[in-house]
Amino acid sequence: MVEEQTLEEFKAEYYSHNMTEKTKMNLREQAQAFEPTARTQNIADLPEVDIDQVELKDGSGTNKETGEVFTYKYIVIEKIEYRVPLPVLGQLKTHLENNLNLKKFKVIKAGTGKATQYTVVPVGA
Repeated sequence: MVEEQTLEEFKAEYYSHNMTEKTKMNLREQAQAFEPTARTQNIADLPEVDIDQVELKDGSGTNKETGEVFTYKYIVIEKIEYRVPLPVLGQLKTHLENNLNLKKFKVIKAGTGKATQYTVVPVGA
C-alpha cells in the first residue's frame, strides 16, 4: 500500500534531501575549505605592530598542567590572535610617554617559560 503525501510533506522532504545533498562535501572539498583554529601566537612573532591599527582585547585560557584558568591580553591581525604580555604593555607605555608620535614597534623575545623577557623597540620615525 502506497502512502499519499500532501504537497507540503513532499516539498519538505524534497527540499530537505536536496539541501543535505548540496551541503555534503567529500574529504577533498572539506580539506580545501578547512580553516584551522590557530593557537594564539605571541606579539614577538610579528615583524612590527602599528599601534593605532589594532585593538587590545581580553582573553582567557586554561593551564594544561594545573587546569587553572588565566587571563591575557591579545590583538588580532589577519584573523590570528597574538598574545600581548603585560611587560610589553609596560614598556610600550614608557615609550609613548617619551614619544607620543610613536606609530610602530616590534617586540624582541628572549628566553622561555617564566624566564622570558621582552624588549619593545620603536620602528620608524
